[in-house]
Amino acid sequence: MIDTRLQKIDEALTALDGEALSGKAALWLWAYREMLHETLTGMHQLAHLLGIAEQVAGCWREPVDIDASARRFMAPAVLADRRLPAVLGSVGDVIAPETRIALWRAEYARLVAATLQGMHALAGKHRIADRTAADWLAG
Repeated sequence: MIDTRLQKIDEALTALDGEALSGKAALWLWAYREMLHETLTGMHQLAHLLGIAEQVAGCWREPVDIDASARRFMAPAVLADRRLPAVLGSVGDVIAPETRIALWRAEYARLVAATLQGMHALAGKHRIADRTAADWLAG
């Protein structure tokens, strides 16, 4: 599954090419947190829909804290994780509870890993990797 959100972030970062690196890094960091939050929230909801929330409760963490005072760079719908319906379909088709739980966990890990990998690739592409790493570690 391709994470289409990465293309939107790439387009937004490209639009800021004339801006200071700090502006691009701020957008990247904000999008990074928002995307992880969307995936976390969606997977949590899917666990409830699939009836396995109690069994997988240890797999998710508290949602990433979003700074309420931070400006919004994009409409929230842009960062909604469009990969989740496919996860619901593939996990929901499994009858055996143990297999359903294992598949949910694997999908959750895969989605988060893909988001992390894609966002770090964008930081490199837009030459803000050093700046975003410093911001991430400071935050």
